[in-house]
Amino acid sequence: MSPLHLAAIAGDLPELQRLLSAGGDIDDPNEINGHTPLMAACLSPHAGPEVVEFLLKHGADVHACEHPDPKLRAALKSIHTEVELDPEIRDRMDTEMDAAGIPAEQREMIEQCTQKALNEEPEKRPLIDLAVKKADCAKIRLLLDYGAELDYRSLHGYTLLIGAAYADRMEVVNLLLTSGAPVDDITDNRESLLKILSRNGRFQAIAEALDRGADPTPLEWTPLLRAVALGSLEDVTRLLNEGADPEARDSWERTAFLLSVQTGDTAKAELLLARGANRHATGHCGKPPMQYPVDRDDTRMLQWLMDQDFDPKQTNVFGHTPLLEAADGGASGCFRMLLEASGGDLDLLTEDLISRVTHPDSIRLLHERGADLSQLEASVLRDFIGLGNAPDLPVSAREFTEARTRRFGIANPERMNVPFWNAMVRYGWSGYKAANQFNDDTCDWDNPVWCHQRFGMSLTHLPDGRFIQIAGEHEDFYDPDFCIYNDVIIHDGKGGFEILGYPEDIFPPTDFHSATLVAPWIYIIGNLGYSRSRGIETPVYRWHTETGAMERVTTLGNSPGWIHRHHALLEDGCLRISCGKIFHTGADGKGEITDNDAIHSLDLTAMTWRKLD
Repeated sequence: MSPLHLAAIAGDLPELQRLLSAGGDIDDPNEINGHTPLMAACLSPHAGPEVVEFLLKHGADVHACEHPDPKLRAALKSIHTEVELDPEIRDRMDTEMDAAGIPAEQREMIEQCTQKALNEEPEKRPLIDLAVKKADCAKIRLLLDYGAELDYRSLHGYTLLIGAAYADRMEVVNLLLTSGAPVDDITDNRESLLKILSRNGRFQAIAEALDRGADPTPLEWTPLLRAVALGSLEDVTRLLNEGADPEARDSWERTAFLLSVQTGDTAKAELLLARGANRHATGHCGKPPMQYPVDRDDTRMLQWLMDQDFDPKQTNVFGHTPLLEAADGGASGCFRMLLEASGGDLDLLTEDLISRVTHPDSIRLLHERGADLSQLEASVLRDFIGLGNAPDLPVSAREFTEARTRRFGIANPERMNVPFWNAMVRYGWSGYKAANQFNDDTCDWDNPVWCHQRFGMSLTHLPDGRFIQIAGEHEDFYDPDFCIYNDVIIHDGKGGFEILGYPEDIFPPTDFHSATLVAPWIYIIGNLGYSRSRGIETPVYRWHTETGAMERVTTLGNSPGWIHRHHALLEDGCLRISCGKIFHTGADGKGEITDNDAIHSLDLTAMTWRKLD
């Protein structure tokens, strides 16, 4: 990445002026994705509109396009071909997918989607299309002022307005509408601006688009449905008195009652129920009434539905409850109400729910009820522990070369203040992406690039506000950057952190373990690990929260075996281990992974295992 790009990303106007005065190329594309300095400034949260305006005034190309990285596509094709053709690797991959619990139909879908993506030639998207999804309105307005085209359509017919509506960026939608963007385009998938806005419940924007001449046909609204969405209570009453059908449905299969719930109008909803509207009606994909308020985090309408005895656990055709939808959509107010309505049932604290929750308040609620925070989606977890998500890696080629791969510590612990490692934690890049930035093609299975982007890494929140991440693995065994780590990373919750390393004989590479705080220790139980290191007895370690020291714990009794992906719960001085997977060595010498259907308890005083009935 050039100095011009780094200055644009940082929003450093004096440095940009200096570099351009020294002859820097204002439209120089970087090697990763073809982004120019103008594109980098538009997408960077650190660069204000004044930086974008400066670059535009100095001749930056407002029509620049993104260029997908050809090396990444080549690597993906190589991996895909290798997995497809090599039976041994396919068998090993199936074993790992068994361990991850991925069903056969999902594996087939992954294969089909991967093959489709690799066979299609990637589209070169212009800057304005990238900006409407990520940049703020002030930057987008500048791009339009300097000639960016409003009538852009992708290869499959997606316009700027449709892209902004999909991203639910209503300020951008309003800007594009007032700027005269076309409103009636239909994509190859028969999607339109009005239909997307209707699905998202953005009725004010629909009214604006209709005022600008949009064709209402995609909405499939009867006069009653339009009155519910955009009209008054008197309009709805009049149409019902005239015999309007309250069960007629729109393009999203909503009845007038469901539409009134989505608008948040309790008066209209109450009127429709009083006039005999079907309270059991569901919308597209079986969406029940209780899920519509969740879309806008409308706690008032949600409470009204609860008062009318609607079922808070009713699912759609995907089996998703309103609670799961609230987790996924960041509707923290509705999430709290629905969690309380469930009685805090521990069965709700599944990986599916935790991996989908996005709002910090909702995360804290789950944490208070014993949820495993390591199951959070990666970007959500990074925000929650204070790291944030940034697009660039500000380290030098020398710093990368000096510390590109993993090394074990030489003390218990060794504080690893390594610039490249620190940057990889700070910015969350994959090993491949870091190597690509420095044109490094020396990666192989014995020389993986050090990475903080991991699976099976535990996260423990300490009472003093620190977050402790332990070990984990990067990528899967068939990837050259595959590596199982044995470090501990201490986060202060405000963006600061330190990395602790350990000798391999003190703490071996560990992943998919449990980590339970029993002050002053965190007990680390189980591991999948490298195949060569797997044994019979359950590995148990503990980490001291004050000194950072790691130690192996010797246990007695009937342990669960080589367990991983399990649950651990502290009860009366014992760690109760349930669920998860167990690795066995079969009679043929090959390994197999089976579900754990037993419950074991480890007494932390006697350090003795016993199997529970």
